[in-house]
Amino acid sequence: MRRAWPDPVALAAFVVTAGSAAIRATLAFTRGFDPDEFEHLHGGWCLAHGLWPYRDYFEHHTPWLPLALAPWLGLAGVDRDPDAAVRFVLLARAVMWLTATVAVVLTFRLARLWAGTRAAWLAAALLGVVVMFVDKTGEVRPDGPAVACLLGSWGTLLAFLRAEPGTAAARRRLFAAGLLLGAAVMFTQKALFAAPATAAVLGWWVLDGRQAGSRSRRGTGALLFGAALLLPIAATLALFAPHTGVRAFVESNLVLNAAWPVRFSPVPLLRRIADANAIVVALGAAGLARAAWRLRRADALRSGDALLVLQALGLIVGAFVIPTPQPQYFAMLLPLVAILAAAAIVGGSEAAARLRRSPVAGTIAAVLGLAAAAARPLAILTREMRPARARVEDQLGRLRFVLATTSPADTVMDGFTGAGVFRPHAYYYFFLHEEIRALLGAPEIARLRGLLRDGGIAPALVLYDDDLRALPAEITSFIEENYAPTQDPVVWRRKDFDLDGRATGGILEIGHGPTTVLVGRGWSEPTQADRRWVRTLQGQRSTVRVPLQQPADLVLHVQARVGDGASGGHLGLAVNDTPAGEETLRAGWNDYAFPVPTTAWRAGVNRVRLTVDPAKTDPAEVAVERLEVRPPGPM
Repeated sequence: MRRAWPDPVALAAFVVTAGSAAIRATLAFTRGFDPDEFEHLHGGWCLAHGLWPYRDYFEHHTPWLPLALAPWLGLAGVDRDPDAAVRFVLLARAVMWLTATVAVVLTFRLARLWAGTRAAWLAAALLGVVVMFVDKTGEVRPDGPAVACLLGSWGTLLAFLRAEPGTAAARRRLFAAGLLLGAAVMFTQKALFAAPATAAVLGWWVLDGRQAGSRSRRGTGALLFGAALLLPIAATLALFAPHTGVRAFVESNLVLNAAWPVRFSPVPLLRRIADANAIVVALGAAGLARAAWRLRRADALRSGDALLVLQALGLIVGAFVIPTPQPQYFAMLLPLVAILAAAAIVGGSEAAARLRRSPVAGTIAAVLGLAAAAARPLAILTREMRPARARVEDQLGRLRFVLATTSPADTVMDGFTGAGVFRPHAYYYFFLHEEIRALLGAPEIARLRGLLRDGGIAPALVLYDDDLRALPAEITSFIEENYAPTQDPVVWRRKDFDLDGRATGGILEIGHGPTTVLVGRGWSEPTQADRRWVRTLQGQRSTVRVPLQQPADLVLHVQARVGDGASGGHLGLAVNDTPAGEETLRAGWNDYAFPVPTTAWRAGVNRVRLTVDPAKTDPAEVAVERLEVRPPGPM
């Protein structure tokens, strides 16, 4: 009995695939984090703590990744234990490695269905060395799981097209293909760019009279696919409707992205892909042309040529339609490129075997083709394993610092570092890179400034990176006046104005001195009255921020001068929207005392509001010099 030796091409491809998988595993723990990863992790953390995207914080991705992360983040203790936080982040990277490996396996399956076993081994190997695929599917982002779902959908759809029509097994495959496409869309709406090609394939199948079964039965099959596609979407909408509403979900995920204010061409990224994987791209183009030429055949649907060609072309066109074709968009296209390139290598090796009249010549040609395609990208990926700067350590160190120096209730305002991933965000737009800043017009910036000045937004830490520094001057000046850098120049902590800690003697000067940065809205510019610096009230209410170390029973003393015409009115005071009473205004300089119980205060910044009734009292007649924070009892 003759022993069956393994195919040398399959063996070589297996070695390349295994090597690239090992590189991907190493990169999961050594490559610096894209801030997008912390964005997605923060979304999962928010859901675990009862906050919903589109309502409680800005999001423009469909929600299956944060939904999948949320239960584990709720159990992992990431907001109390820096070590647990780091472990979870790295574990999430490991899971992304696993989903990328599943995508490689599903690429093997789709390639084998379309072009045979040798092409399948080559496709898996080629995909494993596509640098952009390795870069993006190894990150904590929804694109890796979405690509796995898409490949599963395409492979199952091709298996359906080859199945005995009308059987229960065929219907199950068609239903599963739709279900997987719907799941991909719920991981990332970018997967919708795969839907037109799938619809074209199914439309071709329904309308082509050469296909088995009646047209009406084929139409029913297409409806079954559509129902399966809608099932994950409908289930997700049913989950979100009571919390965010369907309109907010649709507007955030579809309408906003379609009208995204930042747009750029995919050409530079296409050049990057071609530069790192020139031979794979060239072979993929040859394979695409070869498969497109075969579309005129009667078996174009059953063979899979129609599916692969239309999907590849549809995703290429989509790259020019999507406003911001980021690198992760191409993760959907690259498995198809690898499959088409593998088919081109197999076709070339078969031609070499015929030309030399030797199967060995074909084997050598295939191995050489794989080696040529894999050599340079493997060298690039190997260099990435040893970065010149240990950026991942810097990022995780900053994350540890944030967790160690804040409490789980402290908010963090970030530009786009992600170090506040496991802390409540201070602002609805919890990341502020260039594209998000483009969404913020003058009214939103004015509202942000007002919330900062009034204490509605009072972060314990500000991660003052280049993205925050790019905000308008009215925001950056507030940060620089109220916060100071730590040893890490990006991490800024609130200046020591804790009035109960007596850093300022319990005195908050309104008109002059360093504590005037705590003055909020509703005040005039500083003026002098009786040789004292004061501000007069403007409008119905005026605010100041009162930082405290700990809540306690305290008395707020307001030192104010009232004009004769304003006496008899009332000055009201509220702390964090809790009323603390009213005092009758008296002409001249007076001290107005407002007892405030512990329950009204919070550790950190408190919003104090002074109010008068403009119908009874002219606010400009009330000039305030200072607030004093005192314990109860005689002064």
